Amino acid sequence: MVKDVTMQKEIICSCNTDHASGCLVCGGELFYNADSAIDVKCVICGKEEQSNTICVNGHYICDACHREKVLDVVERVCVATDLTDPVEITLQIFKLPGLHMHGPEYHSIVAAVLVTAYGNSVKDKQAQAIKEAIKRGKDIKGRGMRDSWRLWGRGRRGSRLFYHPSGNSSYN
Repeated sequence: MVKDVTMQKEIICSCNTDHASGCLVCGGELFYNADSAIDVKCVICGKEEQSNTICVNGHYICDACHREKVLDVVERVCVATDLTDPVEITLQIFKLPGLHMHGPEYHSIVAAVLVTAYGNSVKDKQAQAIKEAIKRGKDIKGRGMRDSWRLWGRGRRGSRLFYHPSGNSSYN
């Protein structure tokens, strides 16, 4: 069973290693419980919530702390690039330092890349549209949703997040 998460921020922050995959604190495996969420507490900010995902050693990091800062860099890359191929843009983003192997930031990345590629293709890229796509991606709950929904949803969620520069989206 997963240990009770009661670690202090000072203990966690003393570690200078940023693990690219697995637990960001210790590098351990992540446990996904597709059947039910459990009560957890973020070891960085202390936020208490429920999640389907936790480190086998009891560590939990909330979505906001997990994606902190990297999305600012993603936005700058998308605004600066003239590429029209979403795969090329994605590969450029995948090289960013601080981008972890798994995490909720990918919901925003998919949407931002699609908006960027479209804007560049029609020669009407708008920084505000990229910012809006990233914002909408943050609204998608992170780790464990794929397992609890029984699907791989990046593409499905990416289409829901699509923001057309004209202001139209799947929301209206």
